[in-house]
Amino acid sequence: MILNTTSLRNFAGGLVYTLCTGYILAYFSEWTFWLGLERTTPLDEYIGTWLFYSFATFLALIALHYYRARTVWVIFLCGALYGWITEGIIVQTMYDALPLSISVTGLQWHALISVVFGWFYLRRWLMTSDRWTLIGAVGTGLFYAMWSTGWWFNAEPQATTLDVALSMTVYTLLLTVAYAVVARLGDAVFIPTQRAIIGGLVGLVILFAFAVLAQPLALIVFPLCAAFVLIFLRINRRVETGPHQLPAHSIPLRRLLYLLLIPLIVALIYALADSAGFPQLAEPDEEGAPFPLAPFIYLVLLIAGFGVLFYSAWRVWRISSNAQEKVN
Repeated sequence: MILNTTSLRNFAGGLVYTLCTGYILAYFSEWTFWLGLERTTPLDEYIGTWLFYSFATFLALIALHYYRARTVWVIFLCGALYGWITEGIIVQTMYDALPLSISVTGLQWHALISVVFGWFYLRRWLMTSDRWTLIGAVGTGLFYAMWSTGWWFNAEPQATTLDVALSMTVYTLLLTVAYAVVARLGDAVFIPTQRAIIGGLVGLVILFAFAVLAQPLALIVFPLCAAFVLIFLRINRRVETGPHQLPAHSIPLRRLLYLLLIPLIVALIYALADSAGFPQLAEPDEEGAPFPLAPFIYLVLLIAGFGVLFYSAWRVWRISSNAQEKVN
């Protein structure tokens, strides 16, 4: 009876941890990405999207745990798996413009922004540093303000300032709750059982089968990309003793409130740009340029995605080589 109660408690803790982490990643990967577009999304669709992201998050957390991700470079490699599962299996945008679409948006956005910044750095800053939390919140607000106004250069209808302010505020309030819960539980609460891992992999295979039916290129591209990352994750597992884990810790309320600077900055800049008539200056071409600085932004992020991928692989290889030299 005690064992059953303990198992149930562990399951509940791991489930809540996964769902809250899934929301954190969905915040950076999905909710804020489309900010600035006039969209009417039913509540059940939001919940469904959150659950799909939580499934991809669950698989990424398994990779982080199993392959003993301690450094930011290995965390990025696990983030690459998360990004490719999201863009290559759940949806199939990974195959739209090969080979560039390998980075856009799986690496450049999901791995870099959502996992490395949103899950690793900002979460750690919330637990340890007022200054860096403040810097992270202000920087996030400035980035998404620029990102949201970029949709004016798209042929689709733009969102009103009120819509942007309200949606961003709601998203961010829920984000503070997710960060607080994840921090309070601690990373050690996530201990995937063999059944959970098998269930996750079976679900992945089923989704992959549907992805192949929708886009046959998935049968070649996704396994090759995943195999490249898994090679270096296996190397890392041989030299590391355990995963990077933040202990259970309560985030001070003042740091959580710093995050509310994100919607404030976004709303202010969005309103100022709107009142200055910037939307009227946006004249999309025949295809509709998605962002005002699209060539520059996409080039920088695209290169960063590929660059960090190969640099992370090199760092893992170097660490393994150095460890082998010490043994010899």
